[in-house]
Amino acid sequence: MDEQSPYWKERARVSSKKMVLFFRQLSTLVGSGIPIVDSLGVTVEYEEDSTLPLVAARMQGQLASGYTLSQAAAEFPRVFSPLVVAFIRIGEENGSLVRQLEQLAIWMERDQKLRGKVVAALVYPACALLLTVVLTVGLFIAVIPGFIEMFQEMEIELPFPTKVLAAITKGMTEPLVWAGVAFLVTAATMAVRSFFESPSGRLAFYRFFLHTPLIGRLLRYASVARFSFAMAAMMRSGCNFLLALRLSTGVSGSPALRERMDEMLSAVSEGDSLSEFMHRNKEIFPTVAANLVAVAEESAKLPKIFLLLARHFEEMVEHQLETMTTLLEPLLMSSVAVVVGFVVISVFLPMYGFLDKL
Repeated sequence: MDEQSPYWKERARVSSKKMVLFFRQLSTLVGSGIPIVDSLGVTVEYEEDSTLPLVAARMQGQLASGYTLSQAAAEFPRVFSPLVVAFIRIGEENGSLVRQLEQLAIWMERDQKLRGKVVAALVYPACALLLTVVLTVGLFIAVIPGFIEMFQEMEIELPFPTKVLAAITKGMTEPLVWAGVAFLVTAATMAVRSFFESPSGRLAFYRFFLHTPLIGRLLRYASVARFSFAMAAMMRSGCNFLLALRLSTGVSGSPALRERMDEMLSAVSEGDSLSEFMHRNKEIFPTVAANLVAVAEESAKLPKIFLLLARHFEEMVEHQLETMTTLLEPLLMSSVAVVVGFVVISVFLPMYGFLDKL
């Protein structure tokens, strides 16, 4: 990465795992009495990736020039999110920086694990489906042509299923067919990627999957869990309620909630309760979440309830993942069985017909 480029700070990115370790080590070092400037250098001393050491070196220079840690972190928006910067700033203002850094590490680790579970749940069926397609294509290209050629040499009349199999096999061995498939897949991938990169596109995709069986519940529970844990962490740190709402919405992973963030902030600032907004947006927040927040608003125990909600919906995510795995495995196996069954029937029907004529 070109450190001299004026845009490198905006492009710099560091994985969540490395950031968890970074904040945990930084908390330990600063808590041991080592100055922040020196702690930054020690934290990334043995880091193999060049990005984080470059960021730390630049932050050291800014701290030496009079910047606070939060101000230096804010210079790298792709590395330190607004929520992270707010965490650090609160710690600087109330003298609890070490505790805030440790809380940051805990929050990021928990958030990373939750995201990893959701991604794994979505990747698993996609990989299984891809493997099924690859094996099926290999079967049609490497095995089936031999049987079709044998039937033709023996002048066996092909039944309808075998004719369909022969047509599919012939199509798969034509270079032009593969060129056309490659073009269509490339064009579709580029179109989907371009659409998904726009806010409206992401929102449309999210809403589509939100109404998809199994996946919809998973996304909903995961976004509420991430939102709730961020709210609990921010409020326990003493963050302003409206700022906590805005920052927690940003890390919720829900484009639908982000779209309505201004509406939510406006409603709350004008006197509406958060629970009322949640009740009006049941597409985003399950009823149990709205009800518990309503109880917490009356008893002034919002941080505790948000933490309870985060744990509850994390458990719901895990339960949903187990349900998806339980249902998808037999579904995928059934799909494979249908394909293999069709191939077996198509291959053996001509043989039985030939044997009957002997």
